[in-house]
Amino acid sequence: MAQHVTELAQTAGAPGPIDFLTGEYTHGSEPFVQAMEFLLGMHQDGLLFPSSLSLDQRDARARWASGGGAMIFDGPWNAGVVTQDFEAYLDNLGVAPIPMPEAGSTARINVGPASGTYWLATQSQNADVAADILLQMTTDEYYVTLAERMDQPPFDLTAVERAEVHPTYAQALGFFADRVRLAPSPVTANPAVADVIAEMTPIEPDFGQIIIGAFTGDVPDVGAALQEYSDKLTAERERAIGVVAATGADISVDAWVFPDWNPDEDYVPAAATSAARA
Repeated sequence: MAQHVTELAQTAGAPGPIDFLTGEYTHGSEPFVQAMEFLLGMHQDGLLFPSSLSLDQRDARARWASGGGAMIFDGPWNAGVVTQDFEAYLDNLGVAPIPMPEAGSTARINVGPASGTYWLATQSQNADVAADILLQMTTDEYYVTLAERMDQPPFDLTAVERAEVHPTYAQALGFFADRVRLAPSPVTANPAVADVIAEMTPIEPDFGQIIIGAFTGDVPDVGAALQEYSDKLTAERERAIGVVAATGADISVDAWVFPDWNPDEDYVPAAATSAARA
């Protein structure tokens, strides 16, 4: 829910959970409130499945495919799951882009690079072999095969054009290519950011708990709750920065600031651009 609300907020104009032009947390901003009001409005109008908050995605998908719902918020992998588990429903499968507050809006969803799934241990006795295995996951053959599984999107989205997939899966990835852009990665730019994140104490209630509380009525003023959460995050990050900086690390809130960031484009660090030109 937290990820979905964040994506909806971005379509309403939020830069993401962090504004990389200022380094500030944005959960208390108007787009996040609007995203919550959109979902709460659907809930109040009786448009959401009654037990939506308690269903996991597997159960929700099964109920949807059996006629329990007309639409489900899901990822592109839904096409692969339906093909495998609910083939009788396949002819009814369709996809729509994420809701936008205004028709014709060009708002983008900015997502940072995914963290690693497989890692090479420093003590490995077979580093060359392991590296070769990892490199196989960057080939066109791998991307095409991954696309044909209709699960997670391949790194190269154009691979779907060379793969045998359901039209709905191809259309979903087309939405990604059109609307999703790569966001900056503070931890890549400054590894000390990881130390700050590790030092930070989780805020309670967290973003997801606030969302659930808004639906259950335990959070009557969602705007105030989101702003309080944002303020607490800011204060805790400042505390953690102080702790990490005291160890000699070169770290400040500026590590979350990227003046050259353009939300409409995939972010490429200036250093990488300069190296490419050279």
